[in-house]
Amino acid sequence: MSKLFRICYLSNIHRKLGKETTLLRQLIFPIVLLIAISYLSFSYVNLINYIFGLQLSEHLQSILTPLFQVSVWIMGAWFINRCVCLFVWERLSPQNAGETVPKLLKDIVALIIFFITLLIIISVVFDKSITGIWATSGAIGIVLGFALQNIILDTFTGIAINLDKPYRTRGGWIQSQFIY
Repeated sequence: MSKLFRICYLSNIHRKLGKETTLLRQLIFPIVLLIAISYLSFSYVNLINYIFGLQLSEHLQSILTPLFQVSVWIMGAWFINRCVCLFVWERLSPQNAGETVPKLLKDIVALIIFFITLLIIISVVFDKSITGIWATSGAIGIVLGFALQNIILDTFTGIAINLDKPYRTRGGWIQSQFIY
């Protein structure tokens, strides 16, 4: 009988909490993985010594330490990207009358998050200067911007039309909200 009571009680709590429980459930795996990899990053030497009774050589430690640090930064970026997906993109869809956010916009934001993470990894983990990367990417961006100006203009025009949806199709006719 107590098992039935717990099931009813938990289902009632789930109904009261609603979407927040679903959001928390979707974030549990990234949080647990981030905590586990962070813990391993800081205490892998002691853990291997305690479990296997082995001492790691300096050479192996010099390989494993950056590997764990890189994995912590990548997991952090994945967690941030997951939070953006859950708290920004999925919250925008109900406000836009059921329309979803374009996948291209989601992918561009994810690419920016992981590019910034890559720069942080290069700067913090490997202790290299990233000013050359910023200068080079700026110069390449200017050259590509001038070379691909019309293509970029057409792409952003298409994105704007996709987001605003000023045209509706009904059968074989296109209707616009603008009257000329």
